[in-house]
Amino acid sequence: MGIVLKAFDPALHRPVAIKVLAAEYAANGAARKRFAREAQAAAAVVHDHVVPVHAVDDNAPRPYMVMAFIPGRSLQQRIDHSGPLQLKEILRIGMQTASGLAQAHGSGLVHRDIKPANIMLENGVERVKITDFGLARAVDDSSVTQNGVLTGTPQYMAPEQARGEPVDQRADLFSLGSTLYAMCTGRSPFRADSSISVLKQVCEAEPLPIRSINPDIPAWLEGIIAKLHAKDPVRRFQSASEVADLLEHCLAHVQQPDQHSLPRVAQELGRQIEGPRSALFLHRRHLTTAAVAVLGLVALLWVILPIWRKHDVDTNAESASMAGASLNPALNEDNITQGLGQVRDRLHDLEQSFSATDLAEFGSPPLDRIRNQTGLLERDLYSTSPPSADPVDAQLENIRRRLEQLKQDIGRRFE
Repeated sequence: MGIVLKAFDPALHRPVAIKVLAAEYAANGAARKRFAREAQAAAAVVHDHVVPVHAVDDNAPRPYMVMAFIPGRSLQQRIDHSGPLQLKEILRIGMQTASGLAQAHGSGLVHRDIKPANIMLENGVERVKITDFGLARAVDDSSVTQNGVLTGTPQYMAPEQARGEPVDQRADLFSLGSTLYAMCTGRSPFRADSSISVLKQVCEAEPLPIRSINPDIPAWLEGIIAKLHAKDPVRRFQSASEVADLLEHCLAHVQQPDQHSLPRVAQELGRQIEGPRSALFLHRRHLTTAAVAVLGLVALLWVILPIWRKHDVDTNAESASMAGASLNPALNEDNITQGLGQVRDRLHDLEQSFSATDLAEFGSPPLDRIRNQTGLLERDLYSTSPPSADPVDAQLENIRRRLEQLKQDIGRRFE
């Protein structure tokens, strides 16, 4: 609708930003009225996280308004340059944005176009400044934008806004959720080849899970964003002040976990994200780790036991023919003891891996049985009572058999 110019105010000796209505709209009565609405909406919101408006002239040949000049860059430019943000930055920017929206909503205004490009980050401290209230209007005002006319950015639009329905402050909360999503992943939650396809996704589809893109994001933050992204406004948070307060307490927890506990709401939302499906994923990840440990154990045993056997044979031969002769350094007792210590450590890691998963919850072979099997493996490996015939062959065969049984048990966990 217009252009923004950097200017200098000689009276107050400061730089300012002047937004001027585009020439093609200057003669359009509806456009001039919309521009006047933007100026009134922005001027009505006085808050530390909203760009202040100094002056407005909607009677000039080309209407304009004078705003504070914010040295810095937009959140969108920050994301484009750096990719996903750190957790503390996400919470801080989200908290400040929600705080500014709470002030606007308290004045009866809905921004209608919250997105990273409309969030300025002031140089140095990167304090949030919400800008561009060009689509804002009073909640009960329908005189400017007619029903069925879409205003906003499709990728960050709320479903009710995409359908051309009346909107309230909860539409801004959906857009805030999309902005938080972009900070977490470096991309907007809804993307497609055309605006129509994007709007269809906004109304019908769920975005990719955040932690499938960025595993560093905690489940509770993904849960907060999922609640903001509820298709039904009733299921979202109901006020921006509620979101600002929640993000503030979450930030305090992240900064000082020993002094501030995570809010119960965040804990519950995190548990919903880490439901049965997520638990099964984590469970399978533990089993995969255990399977790798078993394979590594097999490989280590395959190397060590033949060396051990060769050590015994060579030692007997040397004793018979050259008493007192030194052994090959690669086969000496210290090396074999070290190798067997690695086997014991792997067995311990295997047990710990299975202990990290609640197998009883999935109705599989109980953890005690697998722990007993690893104990039997270790007993067979370190048993001091010599088996009959060849000791090494007997131990190797016994260990292979038990390892095969253990691998079969693990395999059944993936069925």
